[in-house]
Amino acid sequence: MNKVLSLLSVFLITALVSACDHNGGSDPDMDLDLNNPTIKNLIVEIDDEDLVFLKEAGLELNIAIKVNNTFNVVWYSDSDYLEINKYQWSPTFELYGSNDFQAGSTVEMQTNTVSTELGQEATLDSAGDLGPAMDGGPTDSISFINNFGPIHPGLAQQLIEPSGTVAILPTYVTPDPIIAGTEVLTPVNEVILWFEENTTGTQFSELPSVSFMVELTGLDEITVLYTDGEWSISDM
Repeated sequence: MNKVLSLLSVFLITALVSACDHNGGSDPDMDLDLNNPTIKNLIVEIDDEDLVFLKEAGLELNIAIKVNNTFNVVWYSDSDYLEINKYQWSPTFELYGSNDFQAGSTVEMQTNTVSTELGQEATLDSAGDLGPAMDGGPTDSISFINNFGPIHPGLAQQLIEPSGTVAILPTYVTPDPIIAGTEVLTPVNEVILWFEENTTGTQFSELPSVSFMVELTGLDEITVLYTDGEWSISDM
């Protein structure tokens, strides 16, 4: 019952807020499918003394999610975190292409974006237009078919911020361009958390040395704790 009430409260919040697009604007047509049983809930609890220290140091709470067995984009960088923070996501994706991958720079979506789901594929034609997603490819992945030339396929995924704002934000860019053919992008429900001065969408090539990995495959919800500068999983 508590889970149902929680989902209903999120629905009421998201009905009042608009979702951010990739340029920081809003998309009034974006909604989270709360009937989707695969919504993941990550709760981050921060000790009050640690919270004061982190805020005074100007550090953001960063989240990255695994795609193609790696992490290389800051999915979300939160400067407004509190003692208790809830992040939610669903398997709702967008596919795009970028001209470059450079660690330390922000993702640039340089093709049009296409809404897609696992088990679908989309084709970038010779003019650089990404066509609509259609069923095809591995059922646990999203396939980018390239008929254009050198391009870095990328993936974005839906996220609900603790404020209730819904956004689809970049999660991955292929480090090396593909010239032609198909790039298969396989997202999984494994995230890393860390505190650092950062920006949503920043690309990186090495894991942050102080990151904490959290596995949500097979779980609907998990709570992690940050106390005395250390991460742990709540046993409650």
